[in-house]
Amino acid sequence: MTGEITLKGNVLPIGGLKEKMIAAYKEKMKTIIIPKDNIPDLHDISDTIKSALLILPVSNIGEVLRTVLVIPNDKKEDTVILPSEDVIPPVAELSS
Repeated sequence: MTGEITLKGNVLPIGGLKEKMIAAYKEKMKTIIIPKDNIPDLHDISDTIKSALLILPVSNIGEVLRTVLVIPNDKKEDTVILPSEDVIPPVAELSS
């Protein structure tokens, strides 16, 4: 992910989404995180690139953290458990 967040944890839209997605595709990345406000910009991206990438739109930093952080699973070494809101609370709770 590239971009900025507000002090309240909101993810702001980015510029140059097309170029960033092309670069991610060329570098063989599998997943990208984009701001939800950039969803309309996806119409500018070729279907080849969009189908090769898992595109995850987010609106706040809590969604980003739940996507990128994993917790080791004690039951099996080769699996992970994604953090829940119990581990990473919603942004509203963080700012209170």
